[in-house]
Amino acid sequence: YFPQGEPQPLEGIDYYFTDATVAGINRQAAKHPLRGMLYLRDELKAVFAFDRFGKGTERQDFLSFYDGAGNKELRAEGYLSRLERILLSIFGTIQPEVLRKMMQDGSDPDGQWARFLFVVQPLQESSLRGNRTKHNINTELIDPLYKKIDLLPPMTYQLGSEAFDSYATYYDQLEHLRCTHPDPGMRAVYSKMQGTIGRLALNLHVIYQVLGQPEGTISHEIHQMHIKQAGNLAKFFIHQIKLLRSTITDAGNHELAPHLAAIVERSRQVGS
Repeated sequence: YFPQGEPQPLEGIDYYFTDATVAGINRQAAKHPLRGMLYLRDELKAVFAFDRFGKGTERQDFLSFYDGAGNKELRAEGYLSRLERILLSIFGTIQPEVLRKMMQDGSDPDGQWARFLFVVQPLQESSLRGNRTKHNINTELIDPLYKKIDLLPPMTYQLGSEAFDSYATYYDQLEHLRCTHPDPGMRAVYSKMQGTIGRLALNLHVIYQVLGQPEGTISHEIHQMHIKQAGNLAKFFIHQIKLLRSTITDAGNHELAPHLAAIVERSRQVGS
């Protein structure tokens, strides 16, 4: 499972999978070290059913994937894989009540939940009327975008001077909250969000460049605009996490709808 030279292109590229083991992820990363993987799961609870195959460190292995660093699997018969990087994202859905039970008291001592960006979906009626569109988002936007990004050569991206100043401001604010917030679960969120802003800005930069620039040209310098956009997204996700956590840490409000929980959270902020 050691990569020999440049990775070979895949026939019938798979951009995602729906079930996996740590060993399977390691081996796929070894075969195709420059290809990112998307773990797409409709019921996210299954992702967190660790140690299904008797490997006692599966939870810790999944947590370590967050940083993108590689690993070396050494067994009695020798190395199973030797990886410089593992590029893995996890996306899916889960019912709030199920997630609430899994998060327990919300203290998040190992930062597992702080590694995820949550969106709390409000209970809202839908209608088939008025929702018609002439365009297929997957085939006309997402698929072409993925294919264009696949053609980009490996490169190192940097922050421009103004972008760095903006990022430093966000970092300092989050660092202060990481050190002073009374809730250990939120301290973990603020700690992870420092790096998340950079990840979001990089993704925004690449998407804007791929969609807006001539074929094959892309700037290595991330603009201040994308740092500010990423900062706004971070504020949104922090707010979503607070909504979710307000139903966990306050047993008396655990049945509140998201918009009512937002009112409760806002009243606490004003009161403090």
